[in-house]
Amino acid sequence: MSLPPPAPPPRRLAKAANLSTAALNSIERGRAIPRPATAASIQRALEDAGAQFIPENGGGAGTYRFGCSARRAMAGAGK
Repeated sequence: MSLPPPAPPPRRLAKAANLSTAALNSIERGRAIPRPATAASIQRALEDAGAQFIPENGGGAGTYRFGCSARRAMAGAGK
């Protein structure tokens, strides 16, 4: 069984979610707690790139995975 591909680079994810890279890094490191609207923006950016969020009863709350098409989508997001 292989692991899913990694999430998009922080710079591209931040741009897609209309955040600065520094703000996204602070959220990822637990130094900042995002407002609900910011969290929704990050989730939407990940979903637009093809991420699939897995419900709590399907593998854990807040868990997501990427497929190959999601990686390709985020690779072209900054162009």
